[in-house]
Amino acid sequence: MVTPKIDPKGILKRVEHGAQSDMVLSAKAVEIETKLLAARPYLDDPAFTDSVRLYCRAKARSELLHTHVMTVSTELGVEEVRPYLWTEASRAEANAFAMAKELGFTPLGYAQLMKEMGWAEQLRKDNLKNLAEAGARLRGIGPS
Repeated sequence: MVTPKIDPKGILKRVEHGAQSDMVLSAKAVEIETKLLAARPYLDDPAFTDSVRLYCRAKARSELLHTHVMTVSTELGVEEVRPYLWTEASRAEANAFAMAKELGFTPLGYAQLMKEMGWAEQLRKDNLKNLAEAGARLRGIGPS
């Protein structure tokens, strides 16, 4: 578990896995965000800030729950993991995966993003005049 620098009331002594603790979750999310921005510097842009932070919190929650479930099941046995935690861990992982796909971190998500960006890049390259001329030709009112 990530230990924040400040624990004013000894809260961490009562935290089971950290996925519901804003202090623990935020610390883990910052750790993930730091690694993510180092690996993908283009995400360090104001346009991506909210999406990246949401993804990092979702990924942090997923990792905290997964670590807890695996630790308890390994050390004490599978039957000692509270049933709702299996569901929460699965949901958190699915949520983080969906966000990763949207941000282009999965092979399919990356391919879709590149496809859309390629189309956008092509449109950007064609200036408005070229597009207007092509439209006029198609409608039969411009030069061929």
